[in-house]
Amino acid sequence: MENKKTETDVSPTEMRGSNERASKSHTGLYLLGCVVVAVIVYLLLPDKPNPWRGLRGRQSEAVLHTIEGLAQGSYYRISYYDDVAAAETDVAGADAGTLLETALRHSIDSLLRTFDLRFSLWEDSSLLCRVNRNEDPELDAMFIDLFEKSAAVSAWTDGAFDITVAPLVKAYGFAKEAVRGHRLSAGTRDSLLARVGYEKAAIHGNRLVKQHPDLQLDFNAIAQGYCADLVAGFLDSRGLHRYLVDIGGEMRLKGRKNGGTPWQIAIERPADEASASRQIYHTIPLTDASIVTSGNYRKYFEENGRRFSHTISPKTGEPVRDSLLSATVICADAWEADAMATAFMVMGLEGTRRYLETHPDRYGVFLIYARSDGSKILPDQRFGLWTNWDD
Repeated sequence: MENKKTETDVSPTEMRGSNERASKSHTGLYLLGCVVVAVIVYLLLPDKPNPWRGLRGRQSEAVLHTIEGLAQGSYYRISYYDDVAAAETDVAGADAGTLLETALRHSIDSLLRTFDLRFSLWEDSSLLCRVNRNEDPELDAMFIDLFEKSAAVSAWTDGAFDITVAPLVKAYGFAKEAVRGHRLSAGTRDSLLARVGYEKAAIHGNRLVKQHPDLQLDFNAIAQGYCADLVAGFLDSRGLHRYLVDIGGEMRLKGRKNGGTPWQIAIERPADEASASRQIYHTIPLTDASIVTSGNYRKYFEENGRRFSHTISPKTGEPVRDSLLSATVICADAWEADAMATAFMVMGLEGTRRYLETHPDRYGVFLIYARSDGSKILPDQRFGLWTNWDD
């Protein structure tokens, strides 16, 4: 009889191997079932957890982008962190940051060009030049807004800031970048002063009305700050919340840099000559604010051994002579910081300190002034620094 194996004929080793294979098969099916159930539960959740959240938290910090160019004849720089585009790039692998930078560059250049066509003194077809030529053009909302802001600062400072000082600035030779300055005779100065005075111009409807036909406007002491505010508003509208806007030295900042550190803003050391290299005198950590510095040591003319700055007093018609070398103003809006820095240079050191005593807490101010005994002490001690800013 043929010898056949039955269940009772299986060896203990064969039986053990068969049981292990069956156990593994059941375990695999169980785990697969658990995965299927978990996926179904996840898909049915109304608020699904983000599976990439942990990965994003461990990825590199946002990259600092920089856009540079020229506006109002001055260098501009916009630096920003694009947190949203960086997150999208991390997950999708698309170069969203570069695409956004290109779009921003075109939009900012267009915005600054539009601004020039309104307020530039070097663009003959600008709205400002047409106003100064008495062509009686219709004014738009931006022009009216900047005029009203300028008039407000003039009222606050009792005329120390005045956009109608243009005829004097031009007569002294400061209207162009290359200074060809000279003193004015008393008769010429007084004749020009008759055309100066912020109260001699007003807007009726959408037209500028002048009390003197030769009155002219010059927005240079406020325009770049105003322009920085416009660019900042544009960046806000695009969802960017960490940036530094620098239009010719007038800055507006928002948010902080990577790691939570504030932006570091340098105040320049007053120079002995207009062409001297730039050196840092003081550094300020800053965020969510605007900062502007006005000085009289870069743009001036010399005559008979005396130096005359480009800061012209709207009241005397003369270049300001004071120990105050630069005024740095910190406040919320760049247009206000820009205008007030100019006003403080007109007021001088003591006039500015008196003004700040009656207007506490509105501005952070750094004043660099020449010490009276500067010729008798070491070069690095020639300047004094007065500030009400607690950083």
